[in-house]
This record gives sequence, structure tokens and C-alpha cells, in this order.
Amino acid sequence: MTTTDTVRALTDAYATARAASAAAQAAASAVLAPLYERDASDAEYAAARAAAGLPSAAVEAQLHRAMEHSRSALASALRVAAKRTRRSFGDASDTAIVAAHMATL
Repeated sequence: MTTTDTVRALTDAYATARAASAAAQAAASAVLAPLYERDASDAEYAAARAAAGLPSAAVEAQLHRAMEHSRSALASALRVAAKRTRRSFGDASDTAIVAAHMATL
């Protein structure tokens, strides 16, 4: 597998993970918004998630961690690809590198 193939595969993986994380977060925010306005208990949040058929907070956090992991892997591959062309991202964060890459798609 070439570096280009690796970047392409990791880009697809990141886009999928980012979409899953964003969808879970948006769905939870929509359902849980009324609970944010008052000091609801963890049990109330869990019950509201279950009633709406949403994943638990732990599963939502796992989706977000998977997205972060795929972003880090993609940033690493982009750094390797840049070095092969004698470019550098300097001190840019993984988030900045991946955001710039995704903006070119």
C-alpha cells in the first residue's frame, strides 16, 4: 500500500468516524437539551437517552475517541507524506493538519 493509498484509506475512516461522532452528539443534544436547562441527575440523563433510543454516554464517548484516534492516525500519515515531498507542518496540531487536508477534498 502506498502512502497515497494509506492517506486515502485513513481519510475515509476519519470521515466516517467524524460523521458517527457528530450524529451521536447532535442526537443527544436535541434530546437532552431540556435537561441541560436544569440540574438533572445522571440517572435522568441515562433514562432520557434510553427512552429516545440513543447510545449511552459511554458509547457516545467511545465514538468520539474513535474519531480522535482516526484523526491522529490520519495526521501522522499526512506528516509522513509531507516529509517525502520535503514539506513540513511545523508545530501544527493534528486537528489543524486534518482540517486543512479535509478542506481540500
